[in-house]
Amino acid sequence: MESKAYYSSFEEMYLDNYKLVILFIRDYITDPYLVQDISSIVWTKVAEHIERCISMDRLWLRNYLRVMVRNTVADQYREEKAIKELQEKIQDILKYTAVHPTEENDGKEYLRGAIAMLSDEEIQLLYLKYEKMLNSEEIGAMLGVGSGAVRMRHKRIVEKLRKKINELRAENGDA
Repeated sequence: MESKAYYSSFEEMYLDNYKLVILFIRDYITDPYLVQDISSIVWTKVAEHIERCISMDRLWLRNYLRVMVRNTVADQYREEKAIKELQEKIQDILKYTAVHPTEENDGKEYLRGAIAMLSDEEIQLLYLKYEKMLNSEEIGAMLGVGSGAVRMRHKRIVEKLRKKINELRAENGDA
């Protein structure tokens, strides 16, 4: 016996479950901006699989949304941890180069090489984040984008830097 689809459109599904998704997210996160970002990611994933989601009955969909929220939050924590580790590595490299300015410093050169391939917009975002110490909301206001977009751009830039630094190390046999 097949279950009958409860919803006929994405809008109907969204309106019925939006608050529930927010409650699921708040079980893990208290920052209201991050709650909205996670909610946007979840609903984007739902929209990508709209036929599958609309064909589910209400209880199956709600369980699916709960699991999706949990996985998205876990992904977010893993990404934040990786970004913090990379920030610490960059800070260590910069501290080391400040203490040992005359020594040959491959770490600094790798970072310089990686930064050199960034666009002006990417460098501007990093400057605002690390030099001016602005948060994602403030940067977003300055750049005319949402805080979620700033976080996603930042994540992509960090991944790009990490990849380029690893490539440069591999080229020099330091990997």
